Amino acid sequence: MILTAVLWTALALTAVWMLLRYLPASVDATYPLPYLNALTPLLAAPLVVLAVLAAASHRPGAFWAAAVLLAVHLLWALTFWLPLPPAVLSALGSPRQSMQTSVSSGFSGQFSVMTVNVMRGRADASAILHQAKLLGVDVLAVQEVNDSFVERFHEEGALSVFSHEQLGEKTHHDNAGYNALWSRLPVTEASGALLEGMGSNTPVMTVSVGSEQVRIVSAHPYSPHRSLAQWHSDIATLGELAGSGPAAASIPTVVMGDLNSSTFHPVFRSVVDAGLLDSSLELHAGPHATFPASWALMPPVIEIDHVLHTRELVATSVQTVQIPRTDHKALVSTLQWK
Repeated sequence: MILTAVLWTALALTAVWMLLRYLPASVDATYPLPYLNALTPLLAAPLVVLAVLAAASHRPGAFWAAAVLLAVHLLWALTFWLPLPPAVLSALGSPRQSMQTSVSSGFSGQFSVMTVNVMRGRADASAILHQAKLLGVDVLAVQEVNDSFVERFHEEGALSVFSHEQLGEKTHHDNAGYNALWSRLPVTEASGALLEGMGSNTPVMTVSVGSEQVRIVSAHPYSPHRSLAQWHSDIATLGELAGSGPAAASIPTVVMGDLNSSTFHPVFRSVVDAGLLDSSLELHAGPHATFPASWALMPPVIEIDHVLHTRELVATSVQTVQIPRTDHKALVSTLQWK
């Protein structure tokens, strides 16, 4: 009797936890929802344990309940591997995987971008520059930058690789540091702050890819533990870049960075559904976990670093890269016109 009660209580709590995914984006800032949603991908492990216990103790009802929850979890994972119909995605509470319309200029040029959180400026600047050169990165976005990191990056020869630099405008409430952009592509326009009201200012560059122009933004929404309200507002504000807000532009836009959110957060999914596609999700090559990347006994399990882009572009590759002395993996994506 005790085991039966334990099994059904654990299954009920897990089911409620999983249902949090379906809450509207407007309530996503309620404590502790952001933390619970972030950890939802890890629920598969306890569900397997519960299923095994139920089977071993001959409790078929509890076994099938665990099996159903595991099946839902598997379907969520499949959204990263298979192109699913919109109706199925809606039922799963999953973001749109691709846009139906294309605004192609007929230009087929490619460019490569990389984003990395440097953990309060502590990351290995030499390793970042080496990987950027090795992978042919055209535009680099960095978060949690400080003056010490910029100085070390310069000493490593960053400006001989990336001829254009744009640092985010500093504020007294920066999210563990400011944001920055470096580009080896020609820059026609740049600013240290694009979106208003962000916890950390969002530097922006308009770069030339052949004959085409692309706007690129480095973003780092507040960490939830610093301010849930600011975290929610920062992520929602990114939707302004999708084509309908005051920060929208008539040229393709890429926004990348440590966005402190995943597809399990309703507010993040609302940004994707607004028209900022997630490069990792649209490739159907599995998730690209980026955090935590420096914990001794735990591999990265959460995908909170992203390369998002508007509908004129499509991702052709995404990969993660290990960088010493930071708790995030770098994320590298190649993009081209549709």
